[in-house]
Amino acid sequence: MFALDLDGDDAPDGLATYTLEGCGGGNHYRRMLLVLRGGGDAWRPALDAVLGAKHATRRIHSIAAGALVLGPSGDAPGASEAAPEILSLPPAEGPLP
Repeated sequence: MFALDLDGDDAPDGLATYTLEGCGGGNHYRRMLLVLRGGGDAWRPALDAVLGAKHATRRIHSIAAGALVLGPSGDAPGASEAAPEILSLPPAEGPLP
């Protein structure tokens, strides 16, 4: 997990990727992207998205204020051929309790 300001509000956000295994049975998995917003010792999910599956993965191409640009993962086997996608972060909901 990385802590960085993704939305320009001078507060750190959490950016992590993780893998879910066994999705759909057998040797299947999904690569996931998670953005967390924090305050003090508490964090809450702000965005949860699929980066790919076993044979179609994407990567983060760029990070702009309030948005992540996902695109093909390259020439490696299983690389996605999908067009770039912009994931906008939802507006902050205010301070955590």
